[in-house]
Amino acid sequence: MMLRKLFRVLLTIACAIACWGVAAVAPAVDFESFEFNDSNGTALANTVNTANPGNAWFEDPQMTPSQTQQSLGGRPGSYYIIKSASSSDNNFLQIDDINSGVRYLTAKISGWNFQETSNEQFRLGFLNSDTEPNFGNLITAQMSLVRVASGEVELTGGALGVGATAVVSDVTFASERTTPFEMTLALDKTANTYKVFYRDGTAPTQVLGSGLVDPTRDGKAIRMQASGVFGDFAQFFPSEVLDFLAVDRIALTDVNPHTDLITLEIDRINGAMTLRNTSGAAINGIESYSITSVAGGLNPENWTPIAGGSNTSSNAELTQSFAGGINLTNGQVIALSNASGAWLKSPLEDVSMVLNLTGGLTRTVNVNYIDNGGLRFATGDLNFDNVITVADYLILAGEAEKDLLGLSTAEAYRQGDLNGDGFNSIADFAQFKAIFELNNGGAGSFSRMLAGIPEPSGLALLGIAAICVSCGGHRWRTIVNRLQCSNHLFEAKALPVAIVTLGGRFCVALAILAMAASVSRAAILEDFMFNDANGTVLSDADNSANPGNGWVLTSSGSGDLDNSAVLNGSFRLQKTTTNLSSSFLDVDNITSGKAWLVAEMSGWSFTPTASSPTEEVRFTFIDNDGPTFGSSITAQMRIVRAGDALSLVGTGALGTGATNVAGSFALPLVRSTPFTMVLELDKDLDQYSVFYKDDTNPFQALGGAANLGASTLNDGARDGNSIRFGPTGTFNDTGEFFDINRIYLTDTNPLGGPVDPVTLSLEVRSNGQVFIKNETADPISFDFYRIASASNSLNFAGWNSLANQGVDPFLGGDDPGELWAVSGGSNDAVLAESFLLSASTLDPGEEFSLGAAFKVEGIQDLTFQYRDSVSLAQPSVAPTYVTVAGVEGDFNNNGVVDAADYTIWRDKLGTSFQLQNEGGITPGTVDAADFAFWKSRFGATSVAGAGSLASVPEPGALVLIVAIGLLIVPGRWR
Repeated sequence: MMLRKLFRVLLTIACAIACWGVAAVAPAVDFESFEFNDSNGTALANTVNTANPGNAWFEDPQMTPSQTQQSLGGRPGSYYIIKSASSSDNNFLQIDDINSGVRYLTAKISGWNFQETSNEQFRLGFLNSDTEPNFGNLITAQMSLVRVASGEVELTGGALGVGATAVVSDVTFASERTTPFEMTLALDKTANTYKVFYRDGTAPTQVLGSGLVDPTRDGKAIRMQASGVFGDFAQFFPSEVLDFLAVDRIALTDVNPHTDLITLEIDRINGAMTLRNTSGAAINGIESYSITSVAGGLNPENWTPIAGGSNTSSNAELTQSFAGGINLTNGQVIALSNASGAWLKSPLEDVSMVLNLTGGLTRTVNVNYIDNGGLRFATGDLNFDNVITVADYLILAGEAEKDLLGLSTAEAYRQGDLNGDGFNSIADFAQFKAIFELNNGGAGSFSRMLAGIPEPSGLALLGIAAICVSCGGHRWRTIVNRLQCSNHLFEAKALPVAIVTLGGRFCVALAILAMAASVSRAAILEDFMFNDANGTVLSDADNSANPGNGWVLTSSGSGDLDNSAVLNGSFRLQKTTTNLSSSFLDVDNITSGKAWLVAEMSGWSFTPTASSPTEEVRFTFIDNDGPTFGSSITAQMRIVRAGDALSLVGTGALGTGATNVAGSFALPLVRSTPFTMVLELDKDLDQYSVFYKDDTNPFQALGGAANLGASTLNDGARDGNSIRFGPTGTFNDTGEFFDINRIYLTDTNPLGGPVDPVTLSLEVRSNGQVFIKNETADPISFDFYRIASASNSLNFAGWNSLANQGVDPFLGGDDPGELWAVSGGSNDAVLAESFLLSASTLDPGEEFSLGAAFKVEGIQDLTFQYRDSVSLAQPSVAPTYVTVAGVEGDFNNNGVVDAADYTIWRDKLGTSFQLQNEGGITPGTVDAADFAFWKSRFGATSVAGAGSLASVPEPGALVLIVAIGLLIVPGRWR
């Protein structure tokens, strides 16, 4: 490898010397090129790289007997893929890293014959990994030829990673062809997009489509992958070749080899659309065209149709048809929008264009986004100024919780729906804050590291004392919040001297780390409590411990769980096919210590006479990682049906040396009481155990520990790299179901009782008062919360938000982002707030009052969700409703007799009206006696807390209080 890199350096120097004095416009460069003109029988690893001599393929040994052949079947020199193994064989080519600009990876193919019934595939793509010799499989973008169930060969494009998208279109070809085929993968690392082009025989080049790549993934290597069996009936190769794929050329260049493309330019700055005939020839007989955006990123109002056509338009499609057809001369330019632009700015660059020609022919158009320095707008850049700032947060918060129904994906994004789920809410705030921190100092890691700091030292205690002296009455919570934010923000404002100085900051950091050291939370790594809305499928279920990490349904099992969904707080298993339906959850690899996989069931019903006698439910640790997973079982627990009985077993661990858990536990076919089973993975001993809890009885062990088997993926025994939920058999007989209340993974032993999440609680009192409370033994920090009611039982007018109260200002709270911000869509259906630059912490036993945020006698249908700013979890917690005695004289039932009650008395004076908590003075009538009673109770906060005359303000003062009350009560301090 060192010699190869040295060779590249010398070659680069030689090229530089050779090019000295050449004009500034450099010619097209082939960086890698394999023409496969090698002698017959040459293996891939030995083929000549004409563009970069010495840089060769790392060939998979199972590619044998694939080789080059000259003029076989009338074809030019080709590399023939002929292989008998059904596995996926990977071949890698080391390249110079592609981290900016555009590169084009092209494969010319002279023919193929996909005769095998298996899923034969040929893939060519860029990887983000380049560690020899196996490189890895971190796919950045790829193009694939895949034999599908119909027997045809399908061309697709895809990408993996955060934010990556697949090409939405595909095209199919016959399983056998003898005419040339060319496909090109263009990777644009400046814009972090990719495209797939193809040329079928001598027809013009077409654009398959485009997609987004993960911005953190580059092009560090090229992978050629051949999957399935190529070689049936090829026993006499090369004289008889009936099952093959012949590759004539693979090249990497900086210029698109397809020069016959028509271009639609979209200006990122103003959204202008311009059609250019860059094909090199006239395009005649255009009967219609369509411009489409799956994301709805078009603006019909600014579209300028071509004269003489009939038009239809929406934000998803612009179409025009021409009765007699129109022509485009070579080089012709047509503006398709006014100066304001027909494209809506967003990161969702998915516009495509098709020309429909006379005779049923079509030409796809190459859509090029220009300007903005070649940069695609970043997710979170809501004001499109190419930086992520508080200004973007103001848009996000101002649009949060508003109704986005009816908006396209692009329109909803512009109103803060960053993740495309149709809402601007907690998940979008979490995504934005992560992006904001990444772009402004990466502060998020600080708060997450607190739990691992050792016990307080003398130096830390000294730091605490220093803070106490220098900060005086500053709240500890505020100090914690300041430290959780980006380091550069400390320079933004004047702080207490001890904090501004390096020594002061050091003491603060030590003090906070020391305080956090005493907190030891039970670690729930993944948690599905199925509090989602009825009808939510497994892949969409909320993971409260690890937001965004969801179940992945394999292609073989995706249709089997279509009818399985959340029902009233449980995941109800319903299944129509008899096969194993695997769903996988990718987890942080468990390679040491212990972890426990817990499944809690509320009940089930198996019919006595089963239409599918193989019914079972499996929970499994898998040795494989995502995204493709696999079936290398590490350990599993299973509820298995055998005739008219069920049993819990710990069997099915695989690999050399694996053993089953001894014994079983009999279970009834029908059950309505809770049942919990636990799979313990002990990687220190390389063993696993199964435990169960029958209703309220203590946990019992199912036999003893069993051994893990040897791994084919690592040097030791199998690990817990992912989790599989795998039901087998049908669950669709009349009355048949299986209800799962919760599935979670923890590193804290749950056998002494369930490992409950350390969460805040919401107390809703009968007088309308609402409190966020910490009833746990640990401090909890949060930076977003939302309370929702489907029946509009919230009281927006009575809500005293944390923003309204000025809770926990960061750096003085004078500028946007330094205080809690009310979500712009808050109303009687939802109350929400977020805190960008910091968070608030409730210590054990503390609470925040939100005022009279619930309508008295409203429907008790509230939901409460918040974001833990330390763990980043987004728990959904059921509120607690508490009935409290009314305070006599408290006419608005807010828990205190104050000026607001006078307002109610004044408005109802002289009417027949029953005041709340009137004390039986003059029931059903509002008169002077009620005023006297209110006056005697002024300031009371309990039934027995009647105020004495001595505690009542002087008449003048009372008038002043009433006047102030009249000013305060109707309005809201914002």
